[in-house]
Amino acid sequence: MNTKNTAIYDAALSKWGFESQVLVLSEEASELAASCSRFLNKKTDSTKVAEEAADVEIMIEQLRHNGMGPMIDHEKIAK
Repeated sequence: MNTKNTAIYDAALSKWGFESQVLVLSEEASELAASCSRFLNKKTDSTKVAEEAADVEIMIEQLRHNGMGPMIDHEKIAK
């Protein structure tokens, strides 16, 4: 993670709070799921799926930055 992202993530946490950021992640994940369904039903292209996946990755990076990184890594290893 670069220093620009660190500053952005700190500002987002300060402005909206952790729970709000978790809510945004759930919204972005829902949008990704919907885009995947539309892609499989030939109603959108892979660009939209990639766009929504990027949004989800950004929000997960924020969770990691805000202290959940070790927990996420632990769960990945456990799987």
